[in-house]
Amino acid sequence: MYFLPSGLFVVVSWVSFLIPPDQVAGRMAMLITLFLVLVNIFGNVTSSVPNTEGITAISAWMIVCIFFVFGALCCYAFLLWKMKPTFYLKKHERTTETIKSKHWQRVKYDDRCFIIFPIVFIMFNVAYWAICLNTPPTKGISSSQAYKSRLWNVFRDILQRRNTSEKYQSIHEGRTPQVLGMECLPNSSPLQPFCLPSNYSKEDRPCEEKFQIFTAFIIDDVSVVDDISCAVTMALIMRFSWIEPRMRLNEHVFLSKLRGAETTLEIAYENRNKIWIPDLYISNLRDKSNTGFLDHPGIKIDIDTNKTIIYSHYAEVTFLCPMIFDLFPFDIHHCDFKVQSLEHTDASISFEYENNTTGILWKTQTILEHAVSFTVLEDHRRFTIFKDLNGISEQYSAIGVTVTMSRKYLPFLIDYFLPAGLFVLVSWVSFLIPPAIVPGRMALLITLFLMLVNISTSATTHSPKSDQINALQIWILSCILFVFLALMEYALILYWKHLRGVSSRMISSSDTLSVTPIKDDDSTCWSNQSTDELERRISHVDFICLILFPMAFLSFNCIYWLLLFRSSK
Repeated sequence: MYFLPSGLFVVVSWVSFLIPPDQVAGRMAMLITLFLVLVNIFGNVTSSVPNTEGITAISAWMIVCIFFVFGALCCYAFLLWKMKPTFYLKKHERTTETIKSKHWQRVKYDDRCFIIFPIVFIMFNVAYWAICLNTPPTKGISSSQAYKSRLWNVFRDILQRRNTSEKYQSIHEGRTPQVLGMECLPNSSPLQPFCLPSNYSKEDRPCEEKFQIFTAFIIDDVSVVDDISCAVTMALIMRFSWIEPRMRLNEHVFLSKLRGAETTLEIAYENRNKIWIPDLYISNLRDKSNTGFLDHPGIKIDIDTNKTIIYSHYAEVTFLCPMIFDLFPFDIHHCDFKVQSLEHTDASISFEYENNTTGILWKTQTILEHAVSFTVLEDHRRFTIFKDLNGISEQYSAIGVTVTMSRKYLPFLIDYFLPAGLFVLVSWVSFLIPPAIVPGRMALLITLFLMLVNISTSATTHSPKSDQINALQIWILSCILFVFLALMEYALILYWKHLRGVSSRMISSSDTLSVTPIKDDDSTCWSNQSTDELERRISHVDFICLILFPMAFLSFNCIYWLLLFRSSK
């Protein structure tokens, strides 16, 4: 569907080397049509292939095919450059020997290209298919398998010790979470590894003084980055630990219930309402769903011998993130995922990262348009200030992670920047086409102009909404402007010739540059002196534009990429 047609287009482009160079309209129309069709096919390829970290094999093939046709177009542009002096020879210089000499030079040039291009394309095919066929497929478990594997490792204790039936309890006797007798009763407390005193109140904090809650975030995946709603969806484990000095432990019974290298026992999920748990509020939360377990909310509560409560919650959260797309597709976003308490100020509770970790463990799996990284919150972001109805400000401690998302701009460079830039380069070929060949030169510029407008529409459709024009739109609009200026330059030349009354001397609609040698006659040379002078001036204008336009485009590129690099920093 893609390889065969694009390869055939490259082969067909070699036919242009057999077309006489003076048949400008036919040869130019053929190459431009092949070039634009390949660009269109490449656009379909990039929209249909899945997201990857780099360039896919089909994309690499399409890019090379485009450059082969572009190379044939550049060869013809060079040939037009060599033919330029022949077009404007003076009457006494148009001898049969001169014209035959120029003709054979052009034929030799096309013959060389007709041999070199197929050889290079065959060499590319040998290397390409050798690499593709000899590259082994990636081995390893899939993303979904890795995802389920990590879930199982984190929550295997929950799944193994679910209190679903008496039979299950009898099989795992001594491993069942503590469901009954959480209150310390005189007759049962010796048999319990831990219990709560009768005066325990879950409404009261573990201590009157300020105490710390240690936190860790285990980020499993960032699955969605929504540019439209400015939201991020990620799956993570939020783990909070604090000391509960009011809990009573029977160390002998507690240790006897441990298995292997375990250091904690699980408190049944049903007893979560009997112990104090901090109120946890997620800032800018739009949606939250628990784990994929059908019979469990994904919450695990443990206790160790130091009376440390370990509260772990696995969830998939979607939170809002302010995003600015002025630099699209080179935009970088920093989103804060913050968890805090709204009941206790920082004078009562402070959130800290766990001492033995950096506070964040992460590994994303979903292939996104962004490269995602995580860092701890900066100190000045680890608190929130609220004002009540009386205007009194209170400060609350917060903890979380900063999600940094850098858009992968390589697909946009290939899909938009590269084609638009190539269209600008191709438009300079018009300066090498004699102004008398109106269909060839005008068709080239109009086609390129319309294609750039089409690319601009596609880029606007696929760009996120922004308050102002983004970097991609600036690039495409600048490319449109360059092609438009080349079109205006040709329009001015035609208008100039019209004012001079030489429009009737344009060549026939066949666009064949057949030059008939004439005898050196003084009267004839005198009568055509004005026309020759006008043609030379027009040729001089095209030559100046052929120098100024590349210099202007190069200057624009230097300024554009320099400002873009500085802005991204």
